[in-house]
Amino acid sequence: MVRFAKTMRSTKFQQSMQTGIALLVRRMERRVVPELPASVEEWQGQQKTLFILAGGAALPQTQSDLILMMFNGHWQSSREQWESGCWTHWCNGCCPNEEVCKQKAQQALEYLFMSFPSEPLLYRWKHWEPFLEYCLLGVTINGFLKFLVNACAQNMPADVGAWDEDDPSLSFADKQAVRLGKVRTTVLDANFQAILFKAVFAGQPLRSLMDDVSYVETIRERLLLLQKGVKLSRSKADLSPEKLRSQNWGFFSGQRAQQTLKEYTDLLHTGPDLTDLTGTGFVDLFPLVLRGMTDAYRRLFNRTTRLCYKLLAVFDMTLDDACAWIGGLWKEYRNRPCCLDPQFSKARVSVVGFHFMKPEVCTVGRSWGILVFCLLVCLSVQ
Repeated sequence: MVRFAKTMRSTKFQQSMQTGIALLVRRMERRVVPELPASVEEWQGQQKTLFILAGGAALPQTQSDLILMMFNGHWQSSREQWESGCWTHWCNGCCPNEEVCKQKAQQALEYLFMSFPSEPLLYRWKHWEPFLEYCLLGVTINGFLKFLVNACAQNMPADVGAWDEDDPSLSFADKQAVRLGKVRTTVLDANFQAILFKAVFAGQPLRSLMDDVSYVETIRERLLLLQKGVKLSRSKADLSPEKLRSQNWGFFSGQRAQQTLKEYTDLLHTGPDLTDLTGTGFVDLFPLVLRGMTDAYRRLFNRTTRLCYKLLAVFDMTLDDACAWIGGLWKEYRNRPCCLDPQFSKARVSVVGFHFMKPEVCTVGRSWGILVFCLLVCLSVQ
């Protein structure tokens, strides 16, 4: 993906893409019919579902409508003969003439391929989803991406993909050719579409999680700006401290982690209709889902069961409820010293819990101690 993104930055590559798009427009077969046959409507319904699964929902509605309207032929048949670049458009009054039809096809292809996504960052969760959807849509719809990449690499040596990209003796143009050669080898792989769909399915729960994390960070940053007198008029985020604490508590309490685990569980119950439609068998998808699910449990949920996280629950409690809560934790953990870390949990639970167990010792001190602790927790959760 990163190599492909670097290849896209080249002016020559972008010009070659424009040339390939023009060639695809010329190879369109327009079939004018008074109404669409029943078989065409049936596969169009399946292809619309496939379009959404491949990330088409992220496109503006006008672009999605034009793409589905123009590329309403049988995608799988066209994918099987992608080398020819031939495809079919069933026209039942959507285009008044051949010239307008070609203009719409040109526009739809540019929507798909000329809005180049940002380069994904290595070893970081950034920009990979848009790029993945760009490739997946391009391959799913008539195999267009395979045709275009192959056309861009048409005049290169056949073995260029085997060259060493990091060879210092290579010029910039040669390095670009090596990148494109390696991209061509990857994109033309027969299992490329299935690999992309597996990545989309296995990464969807984590993508949803990261969207929520980003939302919390957005609230925090804009709340800080608001406190400094800067208000973004177009911001629709709830900028209250209560909202920020509530969102953060969803992560600290493990509630958001449980939602992620549920989404992985739903993937394990995926029906055969979906796997057959995308070409991803359950046997191939299961190891990825299981690995993501177990890692999410270990990293996101398991740690929230620790005492230090349970103590944070006092941020939304009254003083009496906080006393009762911490006292209950003291009863549970006082005979489990291995579960008490000396810097945080032990220092608070033992002291506060001791006063809770013996309120006659220092009732006022206990209340003030818990009050200060609650204030510190509220600040940390925020």
